[in-house]
Amino acid sequence: MAALAVTEISRNNFANQTACADNGAIGSLVAQLRLSGARGTEEVKAEAAGAIWVLSEGHVENKIAIASAGGIAPTVSLLETGGARAQLHAANALASLGFQNIDNQRQMSMLLVAKAGPTSDLIFLLKHGTTEARAYALWSLSLSITESNQKTLLDEDGVEPLVKYAAAALSDLALVAANRDEVVEKNGIMPLVSLLTVADNEGKLLADKAKKFAAAALARLADGHQQTAADIAQVPN
Repeated sequence: MAALAVTEISRNNFANQTACADNGAIGSLVAQLRLSGARGTEEVKAEAAGAIWVLSEGHVENKIAIASAGGIAPTVSLLETGGARAQLHAANALASLGFQNIDNQRQMSMLLVAKAGPTSDLIFLLKHGTTEARAYALWSLSLSITESNQKTLLDEDGVEPLVKYAAAALSDLALVAANRDEVVEKNGIMPLVSLLTVADNEGKLLADKAKKFAAAALARLADGHQQTAADIAQVPN
């Protein structure tokens, strides 16, 4: 079954999501994600990941079926190897597969650590990748930084983008009101406040960008939340 056809007929249609899965679409899509060497493979994989995204969105049984068919591993791999469209579809597919599914989340975490590979590769993605690739790199680095690779992170100038995009990610999350309580509950205020006081002697570009994104995140967290605003004001700096 063609990936684009699956995507179009299943989008926001639970019955069609189920029908496509029942008619073997999941196994076919996973096979497409595993293709290698053929002409046009990247485009095929990008559309297959898009179909996985649509099939799994809001469909508990399809999330389980895709994971059981081995669909998570090649989707994670696509974040590293695919172009911008493939990375976008893969990132959204993984977000959909992991939403409210602890088993899938655990599998993704294990794969991200296993595939973290050379720290320098992740830093390159963090600096130059698409938004989705940067999210992958942030996640992977957060899971895989150890004493043995910390020097690589420093040598490859990885601290600046790590700080910048971590604060930027929280700022983006705080755009959605429903996310704000989660950020606060997960103790997100204190590290954001600490970024406001990054000294210029640690790198002016780092300091300016860290302060900008941290301030934006804090402003959004406090918007309409008097208690959060009071909590921010009480954090020592």
